[in-house]
Amino acid sequence: MCGGRIAAITLRMLLCAASVGVSAAETSRETRFDSTQARVEFEIAALWLLRRHGDFGHIDGQLLVDPQTGSARIAVRIRVDSVRMKDPDHRRLLLSPAFFDAGRHPWIEFTSESFALAGARESVLPGLLSVRGVRHKVRFVVDRGDCGHSATPHCEVRVRGSLRRSRFGMTEYRRTLSDRVHLRITVRLGEFTAHRTNPASPSVIYSKPLAWISCVPARAT
Repeated sequence: MCGGRIAAITLRMLLCAASVGVSAAETSRETRFDSTQARVEFEIAALWLLRRHGDFGHIDGQLLVDPQTGSARIAVRIRVDSVRMKDPDHRRLLLSPAFFDAGRHPWIEFTSESFALAGARESVLPGLLSVRGVRHKVRFVVDRGDCGHSATPHCEVRVRGSLRRSRFGMTEYRRTLSDRVHLRITVRLGEFTAHRTNPASPSVIYSKPLAWISCVPARAT
């Protein structure tokens, strides 16, 4: 009888320790962008004097915040066939194999390296950009706007920069269109979801499955 009670107390203490371990685990916060508020705009010079403007209507992405280091990472996916321009001929040209080749490569993707949430409002944002299946390191500028160190829901983040389209295989019309394309990405953060960092499972949803267990051992009688 006594041995059974000691075993029960020992099990209770082990479960309590497990609960505390889960609660104290390193956590991160993740939010998806509000797609209805997201904007991706671009500009390219034509004949070295004119400016051609356009935007993409479909963008998916997320911001992953690490409270332990005060840093964050951005991941963005842009659907190529959502591009919009004033001239329908210009839009068709962008979707053609000479440019984005939307039939074979339907997504543009950007994944940033970690950047600090504290400090200056603007900072350099290195990352990997994939266009037409070609990946290159790029350096953009991130403006945290009113997000600040806490990166609260519904605040706005802006990213801007430029790239050389020839690096991604878009080498046509170089006599009439500039090689440099300017980009502006504006996203509004959604609600955050907490995650727990686990060496065996690095991105599982954070929870406390044993929180209902009392951490006060039962008294032996």
